[in-house]
Amino acid sequence: MEKIRKVLVVDDEDMVRVMVGRFLEGLPLQIELAENGEVGLQCVLQREFDLVITDFQMPRMDGEEFMVQVREQFPLLPFIVMSAYIDEDIDGRGDFAFLKKPFRRGGLRQLVGCILRLE
Repeated sequence: MEKIRKVLVVDDEDMVRVMVGRFLEGLPLQIELAENGEVGLQCVLQREFDLVITDFQMPRMDGEEFMVQVREQFPLLPFIVMSAYIDEDIDGRGDFAFLKKPFRRGGLRQLVGCILRLE
């Protein structure tokens, strides 16, 4: 039996959160949604996740601050950062995977599968 992996999706746009969840349907994943970095941080501190997919530009707590806060407690937790804006400082960092918005279903599934080693 395949292990169910837990994925947290953090984005301030309802439509994006729902779309990411739909794109990942059929994979052995349990998906939780959070509307901003503050809520996402509370989720990570209360429950264990195998992967976090987050927007970079959000109100209240942006993706960068969210990652800094999470990594203080969970330095090895993998991240996928989604953004419509390509910034060389973001894209070239190497401490997370980057996915440019808008993205295709197959691209997201492939990236998640690679990070979580899904067959």
